Amino acid sequence: MANPFLNPVFLSKAIKSYLTDVNRIWRIEPHKLKRFQNNAFKQAVKYAYTVPIYNKKFKESNIHPNDIIGLENLNKFPFIPKSEIRNAFPDNVIPRNTNEKKLWRINTSGTTSKPVSFYRDTFGLFKDTILGVRLLKFCGIN
Repeated sequence: MANPFLNPVFLSKAIKSYLTDVNRIWRIEPHKLKRFQNNAFKQAVKYAYTVPIYNKKFKESNIHPNDIIGLENLNKFPFIPKSEIRNAFPDNVIPRNTNEKKLWRINTSGTTSKPVSFYRDTFGLFKDTILGVRLLKFCGIN
């Protein structure tokens, strides 16, 4: 996979995200944080609906993403045990219309000593790094 930081579009998106996201938690007003959390959750639910294993669970639960307005509806979100995700890997954990070649396969050792594998895109991995930087800052580590 080519270095995404050599792509000007990815690089500008990454720089913007880093500059706006790292310190957001300390600058944002509580009501705006709540709105941000609800919007982010709704986006995650809509994205999950494109993943075959979640799509099946939504349909079994007779729930549509539009039924979930925000975090207050978290209890409506269908629960999927790790064992089902393990069994669905790889074909049913990749969103429809997603090129697997553009994803990174992540493997965990698993808390039950049974590995769990999943995919992340490059920008998602970068956002995880931003979260790590935020945690370090919170702990006072430069």
